[in-house]
Amino acid sequence: PDTISADGFDQLLLAAPPQMRLTYRGLYGGKGSDFPPVADLASLKIADVEIRSDHSDSLHLTFPAVLSESDIELFRLDFDTSLFTVSAPLRAALRRGDDGWWQRVDAGDAAAQVTDNDLTLVAVPRRKEIFRNLAIEPQVFTPNGDDINDAVRFTFDVVLIRQSSAVEIHIHDLGGRRVRSISARRPVVTGAHELEWDGRDHAGNLVAPGVYVVLLKIDANTEGAGLDARDLTRTVAVAY
Repeated sequence: PDTISADGFDQLLLAAPPQMRLTYRGLYGGKGSDFPPVADLASLKIADVEIRSDHSDSLHLTFPAVLSESDIELFRLDFDTSLFTVSAPLRAALRRGDDGWWQRVDAGDAAAQVTDNDLTLVAVPRRKEIFRNLAIEPQVFTPNGDDINDAVRFTFDVVLIRQSSAVEIHIHDLGGRRVRSISARRPVVTGAHELEWDGRDHAGNLVAPGVYVVLLKIDANTEGAGLDARDLTRTVAVAY
């Protein structure tokens, strides 16, 4: 945009889909010839970069103003993230000062050194699991009201599912009887989840001590998608 060309910019905003956390790793600037496929980026690193905000789905950076007469022609932003779907569109914008208007960065062939100037991250999944990174904490919990390990937390990621779906946890005793079901629904189910069980059954009564089977499943139509099973089975123990 003309305003950016004339006035320069000192802020960058990168936004991703919900639940897609962006972790800043570095900002680099220089001429086009400074960015060969294998480059020593240390000399190109932009100094005094401040992370203004680091929300779960955006990254807002400020840095010394880059003006039209600057030697910097290209920027490179390095960040880490996790893809929950096979592709994720990113949105970038620049502005000068807190009172300036954000100017959108459009995708395009602006740099010959970059083989793909798209603003979409694309991944080729080598695994077809819907659930990843399942953690159960603690494995043995004591719901006796002392505020210490009174509940068990199930944290996990859902990937490769774009639709609105319910994630469900069904808890069974060793005899196969279902004692409790917990569910959560989102407009877009992909992303990080956390569910909790307080050790009570459907009627609100504390369950007996012992080992319980936990079935984690998703209510989604994945037929023909080539995905693995839509459920996982684990165990958790209740003690008093």
